[in-house]
Parts: sequence; C-alpha cells; structure tokens
Amino acid sequence: MSLDANGNDLEVVDITSYDAETVQMIGYAKEAASMLSSAYPAHLWAVGFHPGMCLAVKNMAIPGNYGFTIACDRIATASEFKKSVLWAGGEMLERCGMKRGHWDGEFATKLDGSDPRHFQTI
Repeated sequence: MSLDANGNDLEVVDITSYDAETVQMIGYAKEAASMLSSAYPAHLWAVGFHPGMCLAVKNMAIPGNYGFTIACDRIATASEFKKSVLWAGGEMLERCGMKRGHWDGEFATKLDGSDPRHFQTI
C-alpha cells in the first residue's frame, strides 16, 4: 500500500504502456483526489477521467449519477486547477447539505437543483 503525505491510500500504476494524454490525466486525477481528501477529509471521493482531457469526480456518499467534470485542457495554471477542483467539491457538498469539513459518516438525503425523479436516497 502506498500513502500520500496526508495518509491517504494511493494506487500505484504502471504507466509505461499508456499514451501521453492518459499519463497526464492519471497525474491530474491523483492530484485532484489528494486536494479533495485534504480539503474535505474522510469524504468518499472517486476521481477518474474521460478521453479529451476531462476529469470526472463523484462523491460516493451522494446517490445517483451526480458529480462534476473539469475540462483540464482549458486550465492554464496549477492554482486555477486547485481552485476549480475545490470549488466543485465544495459545491457538491453544499448542494447536499453536507458540511465542507470532515465527513460525519452521513449519506446525502437531498441534492439542491437535481430532478427528484432521479435522486434516490439510500
């Protein structure tokens, strides 16, 4: 098992057979996961990516297919990337009535702005 500076689990991946975009997106995904875990401890963040330099982030304590995407090809600086990731993560938590700090273990029971037909609580 590998841990980052905050003690979060990291997956070690062999990146020798991936194309340049995939290698870059793996780095973006790991950095975003680390930022979210540091800013919003214990929340259940899942970070991945799609072709075309699109980062996909979901909080697994929020039911349904709700999350956010970040177009990494439109971000010019590291500080802009961090601002985008933390703003989007905080926005998701606020829409669900979850606090931005340490996760209290409660799953989301609402999502402001969502279609009630598609938001099903656990």
